[in-house]
Amino acid sequence: MNFMVTDAKNSNRLTLVVGPPNSGKTTLFNRLTGLRQKVANFP
Repeated sequence: MNFMVTDAKNSNRLTLVVGPPNSGKTTLFNRLTGLRQKVANFP
């Protein structure tokens, strides 16, 4: 995957990642942010 990063100064954008369980939301988030978040189920 290739991603383009732009300067976000003075930007008020909000992005939501919504979808069913096990559909790759965390994988997408981690790839876009370069982080390594983990997931857990909470009651």
